[in-house]
Amino acid sequence: MSEKRLNGLAMLSIHRDLDCQTVEIIDELAKKKRKLDFII
Repeated sequence: MSEKRLNGLAMLSIHRDLDCQTVEIIDELAKKKRKLDFII
């Protein structure tokens, strides 16, 4: 695992008591650029 992924997992573990909605997380991730662009 990369350091970035481990940091993200650690933050999730530390802040697990926060109430967050799955839809909000998906929307936020959808805004970020992807490493791969799929062309159909």
